[in-house]
Amino acid sequence: DSLWLRSLVPSQQRTGALLARESKSDIEARLRDSIGVAFWMSFTPSTKTMLLEAEIQYSRCHLDLGTTIGEHGSLAMGYFKALEHELVSQWSGVFGCDAYVEYQKSLNRREKPTLGTIEHLCRRQARLPDELIRSIEVVGPSWVSNEEARGMLLRLVEFRNRAAHGSPGLYAGEFQTIRRILFKDGFLRMIGVHQSGERRAHGKDRD
Repeated sequence: DSLWLRSLVPSQQRTGALLARESKSDIEARLRDSIGVAFWMSFTPSTKTMLLEAEIQYSRCHLDLGTTIGEHGSLAMGYFKALEHELVSQWSGVFGCDAYVEYQKSLNRREKPTLGTIEHLCRRQARLPDELIRSIEVVGPSWVSNEEARGMLLRLVEFRNRAAHGSPGLYAGEFQTIRRILFKDGFLRMIGVHQSGERRAHGKDRD
């Protein structure tokens, strides 16, 4: 892990002077290389902007991080906002279908789709109405069929809820676990490469 962290972001042994010389374009190039150019390019422009902003924030301030919980939670939220934007965009076909609308009605819900909505659908996938399952298979992202990817998402949402609500919050080691799942374990690559059959067929652009 230590070798990977040194290659992905400035390590905690690097000096503040070195960090100060690192430009926005340097950080973006490092992000693009760590995720993979093809996967990076598949993200929406807004997702790429949010990921870059999160990485800049981390690169600029991580040398000053102490052991307090709140600092790590606020840093993590930058990555979670980018992740939520990308996944909600990928699931837009599902959220717009009649089967999903009917499912929401059955739960007496009328909520804006979030990362938690996607986590709910992934966690209950086998128990969803047949018509909604078929809609997910047809217009949802193909990574949903990957059990490893679903497991990573469920774990990330647990961290996201703690970061958002501050109870109990996130420690430094847990923050690095989030980054490991996103980058080293390849969750961002998994969701980057997988698109729905509808998007592949029609070449639909997203933002």
